[in-house]
Amino acid sequence: MQIGIIANPNAGKDIRRLTAGASVSSTEEKVAVVRRFLAALCSSCCPDIHYLDDSGGIVRSALRSLGIQGQELDVQSEGLSTDSECAADKLRGVDLVVSLGGDGTNRAITKGWRDIPLIALSTGTNNAWASMTEATSAGIAAGHIARKHLDEQAISVKSKVVHVSFDDNRNDSLALVDVVGTHDKFTGARAIVDPEQYAFAVVTQADAAKIGMVGVAGACMQVRADEKRGAALTFNVENETSRTVRTAIAPGLVRDVRIVSCEELRFNQCKSFSGPMVVAFDGEREEYLAKDQTVNCVVKQDGPRLFDVSATLREASRLGLLTIGRSREVSSA
Repeated sequence: MQIGIIANPNAGKDIRRLTAGASVSSTEEKVAVVRRFLAALCSSCCPDIHYLDDSGGIVRSALRSLGIQGQELDVQSEGLSTDSECAADKLRGVDLVVSLGGDGTNRAITKGWRDIPLIALSTGTNNAWASMTEATSAGIAAGHIARKHLDEQAISVKSKVVHVSFDDNRNDSLALVDVVGTHDKFTGARAIVDPEQYAFAVVTQADAAKIGMVGVAGACMQVRADEKRGAALTFNVENETSRTVRTAIAPGLVRDVRIVSCEELRFNQCKSFSGPMVVAFDGEREEYLAKDQTVNCVVKQDGPRLFDVSATLREASRLGLLTIGRSREVSSA
């Protein structure tokens, strides 16, 4: 049984905390999360653990504190998102990968291995995709998932991805949750706290209970993570036909957002937008479009297989796999 672990030491620490009320996820807390996960995982099995030796030494510290052996991936950690991307590529073929981070971290992982089998533990700023799950429970669930005791269709969902292309020679990109265009002129991790800067958004989910663009879209319509569709929004504060919604655009920041349109986006349906604007992918503002340049967005269901810890443990309970002796009996059958 092979388990991969990717922890992002920078998740939950970026500059957006200066303008919003998000909590800070320290390195020490991340070490504690990994330690709880490993303790639970190894309570019932002896997995072959492969891990990214991140720049914060998160997984290495957790393994050492528990006296557990692990195999370090051949990745030169530089403290960048490419670390997670390279690690995911090196982990191809393992039974399950566990990530610590937010939507941006899991996007990087997906770029490295598109259909990666994943448990995503939330420790980032934007967490519409990763879940707030107790690591101890995740460790128990991971053992059952990796041993393939359960029907994966009942305990996981095949994630949607926004595929992004441009009309020039730059590389294609992707997002797990949202692609957002803004009318400012700077890339990087600067927070957008003024909704008047919004130009467009394409989302894979729309849920009023979530933070960020998924919550903005959710104020107009609902799109579940397992539905075979996405949504596209346009914004224009000068348009008289727009409607205004009040929603949380970031932790601790509630703003009025004027929306011109919010429409269903079917799978493989292309939606195009023209510059000038900056384009962000799952909160990471990476591309600038000039006036005559175009970005094209298509939603498909070809992303990671995301496992639900709660659903896994409920199914394991239903099948009697949490009863002492039963799981060993099944695994040896």
